[in-house]
Amino acid sequence: NRLIEPTVGEIIVDGKDVEFDKYKLCKGDLLIQRGNSSHFVGVSAVFDGENETYIYPDLMIRLKVNNSILSKYLHIFLMSQSIRDYFRSVASGTNDTMKKINQAKIKKIEVPVPEKNIQIKLIAESENFKKNHEKIMQKLSSFNFLLKDATSAFIDHCFSK
Repeated sequence: NRLIEPTVGEIIVDGKDVEFDKYKLCKGDLLIQRGNSSHFVGVSAVFDGENETYIYPDLMIRLKVNNSILSKYLHIFLMSQSIRDYFRSVASGTNDTMKKINQAKIKKIEVPVPEKNIQIKLIAESENFKKNHEKIMQKLSSFNFLLKDATSAFIDHCFSK
């Protein structure tokens, strides 16, 4: 999942040079949707692309984490139901299709920071859960296909006499 390919060098907007360097992403940068529909505002992601090859757009906020916390751990925490509910409750804007949060609202979140070994363990458990969830969803999808096929065959059988 790549974000935006930057233009090489500088571009000029309204007569001003725009430098891309401060918007370039590095592996591990945490991105938060600053503006989106109420369902997606505040959604986070960890950038996993090539360093300084992509930039982030204006409707996102980039967080650079300090050494005490891992980006993936913070992402998992930010995607928890309580934090998602918080973002939805503090998002401003009259139109439900474009709610916004800002840095001040993000800074109000108190993040529990366990030892790194515990963060690593939680990340591994989360990734394992996601893999198992994907396997279950694939099986359910296959089952639904078979069920639809069996239902159609049953209906055809009932009306073919």
